[in-house]
Amino acid sequence: MDEFGPVTVKNIPYSDLETLSRSVKKYGGIFILKAPSGGPGTPAVDAHCWFPSLEDSIQFKLQWTNPDDD
Repeated sequence: MDEFGPVTVKNIPYSDLETLSRSVKKYGGIFILKAPSGGPGTPAVDAHCWFPSLEDSIQFKLQWTNPDDD
């Protein structure tokens, strides 16, 4: 099995967490929420998501990450 890192989605508004959860489940993944990269007071969280295959990871990343994020 190839190893690959998590997909990180930064500064997800609290209102989008249910949608994020459904998307992660669609690809059979898991996620954890961490403090937002936007700093204290940001009304959002960062999500670190892992998936069972690289293909699933790529498909999720295409839906959720900003093209400017690396």
